[in-house]
Amino acid sequence: MTVVSIRRATVDDAAGIARVHVAAWREAYAGRMPAEFLASLDEERRARSWATILSSGETDAFVAERDGETVGWATAGAGRDENAPRDRELEGIYLLASAYGSGAGQLLLDAAIGDALPTSG
Repeated sequence: MTVVSIRRATVDDAAGIARVHVAAWREAYAGRMPAEFLASLDEERRARSWATILSSGETDAFVAERDGETVGWATAGAGRDENAPRDRELEGIYLLASAYGSGAGQLLLDAAIGDALPTSG
């Protein structure tokens, strides 16, 4: 099995993140959501949105790569709830089905929120 690496995402990753975002929705929701809706998901529009998100610096984003290709991503930021049990909140995590079982999901979770300690309160 090829090794998966995790790194902080940059604006240059917007297209790869968008590709995974759309593909993961189609894989996960096939048969659960209307096929027309899933077919209408637009990678280019989503890539533009991701470029804006990544350039804003308002969320921490990480990508999982295998053989130079993005196979997953995760985002996290400061918790939004006043009495949250942790200082970090996982905002999103997506992985291509082809990367299931590779450990990429756990690595993304660890990168995004793994060091977050429970808040005292």
